[in-house]
Amino acid sequence: MGFTDKLRDIVNKITDFIPGYKGYKDKEELRDTDKQLRDFIGVQFSIVKTSFDKWTKDAANAGDLGILKNLGNTAKILEKITDGIRYAPRGYAGLFDKNAVEEEELEKLHQYDLSILEQVMQLKALFDQDFSKENLANADKIMSEIDKKLALRSSILKPL
Repeated sequence: MGFTDKLRDIVNKITDFIPGYKGYKDKEELRDTDKQLRDFIGVQFSIVKTSFDKWTKDAANAGDLGILKNLGNTAKILEKITDGIRYAPRGYAGLFDKNAVEEEELEKLHQYDLSILEQVMQLKALFDQDFSKENLANADKIMSEIDKKLALRSSILKPL
C-alpha cells in the first residue's frame, strides 16, 4: 500500500467521525450516479436529434411544406427537452443546510431519469424509421411525456 492509499484510509477513518458526513458522501455518490445517467441520456438524445434532422431534410426534399411546420414545432420541443436534460438540477444543498435533500428525493430523481431514458430510447427507435405522419405524432406524444416528467422531476426540488 502506497503513501496515497494510506493517506486516503486515514482521511476516510477521520471523516467517519464527523456527524452527518457519511450520509452526505452517500448522497454525493447518488448525485454523481444520476449525473452520469443524465449525461448518457443527453448523448442518446443527441443521436435522436440527428435522426430527427434527417426527417426534416427528407420532408424538405419532398417539398412537403405543411409537414415542415409540424417538424418545426417538434424541433422546438426537442430543444426544450435537450435543455431540460442538460440543466436538470442535481439536488444540491449545503452540508448543514436546513432544507437538505434526502436520499429518498435523490432516488426519486434517479427513477425519473431512468424512466426518461426508456422513453428516449423509444424515440431513438422511432426516429430510425422512415418519416411518416403517424411516426411524427407518436414522437410528439413521447416528447410531451418526457417534458412532463422533466417538470415533475424539477418539482421534487422546488422547496429548496
